[in-house]
Amino acid sequence: MKHNFSLSISRERFEIVHREIATGSEPGLRFYIMVAVSTGIACFGLISNSTAVVIGAMLVAPLMTPIFGISLALVRGDPVLLGRSVRAEVVGVVVAVAMGFVLGLVLPGIEATPEMLSRTRPNLFDLFVAILAGFAGAYALIDEKISPALPGVAIATAMTPRTQKVTLNFHV
Repeated sequence: MKHNFSLSISRERFEIVHREIATGSEPGLRFYIMVAVSTGIACFGLISNSTAVVIGAMLVAPLMTPIFGISLALVRGDPVLLGRSVRAEVVGVVVAVAMGFVLGLVLPGIEATPEMLSRTRPNLFDLFVAILAGFAGAYALIDEKISPALPGVAIATAMTPRTQKVTLNFHV
């Protein structure tokens, strides 16, 4: 059996993908609402020490599309898309940090959970997982035969912390 494998896509598919990325990279109210909602979900997942809820928040967060937009704009030399995508990403991160800050003020005295601590020490393997997951997400975008859910799975895979023993030492 002969298999053809090619990363080239038809012009029609390119136009669809380009339009989806450009639309998803448009910084608008819906985009920022989803960033705030996903941040809230992530905060409560971290507080409740639930990896599943944190991963769910990552699937809700729309920040991956502007990252794809930045990449596409750099490859295609599209300054308009680059500007929109960078603006969406930067303001989205600011919205996420602000939402986290507000929740921190509203919910004072929260103790650090193992889920929180596990995300504070990434290593080189985490980078490799993120790179491969980014490739999987980008490939899923251009290959219409792959499940549309794969980019979300790639995001969750890239951000899933490794299990580690956490020891807290407090000296009084």
